[in-house]
Amino acid sequence: MTETTAPGLALARLPLAQRGRFFDEAIRRLIPRLCPPGGTALDLGAGWGSYTRLMLDSVGPFGRVAAFEPNPEVARGLQDLALRDHRLRVFEQALSNRTGRESFYRLAESGLSSLRERRHLQVPVVDRIAVSVGQLDDCPLVAALPAIDFMRVDVEGEELPLLEGARETIRRTEPIIVLELDWYHLFRSGAGDEHGFFGFLDGLGVCGYEVMDFGSNSVQGYRDDAWNIFLLPRRSRRKAFFQRQLTETCRNALLHLHHEIEL
Repeated sequence: MTETTAPGLALARLPLAQRGRFFDEAIRRLIPRLCPPGGTALDLGAGWGSYTRLMLDSVGPFGRVAAFEPNPEVARGLQDLALRDHRLRVFEQALSNRTGRESFYRLAESGLSSLRERRHLQVPVVDRIAVSVGQLDDCPLVAALPAIDFMRVDVEGEELPLLEGARETIRRTEPIIVLELDWYHLFRSGAGDEHGFFGFLDGLGVCGYEVMDFGSNSVQGYRDDAWNIFLLPRRSRRKAFFQRQLTETCRNALLHLHHEIEL
């Protein structure tokens, strides 16, 4: 990639699978920069815990991490880790804007499992189980946190309801959030619309920045190739720092990926 190549154009030239690897590489490189030693991070939709472990490495011996994962088979591994690491708390729960017990669709590719039955994915449903559903704002541990440095959200179609159930936590602690989006579900399946999603972000007082263009512009609307966006309080004192980190990290991640492809 040359300095004159637009980031989005450079990424659009990559095969779909390589674009997915770019997003993963960029986020992995950013977490150590956004989770300071002694800090606090939340992994919402933690899966098997690869990002959870990276957060633990980043916050150091005096930091803490909370992980939420509704799939009991997957959460078990995180709970085993928490038994060996006092810095980690694990909640076997799905997060949304409501509370109770609901159906959870477990897919053959476990990372795509969701409260939503998303037939457009064309991935077989293994089974459907009942899981606990709650709001982040109702979690006593989270409510007691004086600050949250970083939140990662990967909830496969439940993004907007999760944010609605976390609005007080976000307003109070002003974390930097990376949000993996299922745009199809938000804007094409009837579960929501573009105006509702971006209107909610505006009302919450946060701006979205696309990983796709290295954070150079705020998110203005739907874009089906921008699977990950960062959310930041509009008046955050960390804004300039964050944008520098995002731009540098994304550029390095893309260069790393191009180098791997050439090899």
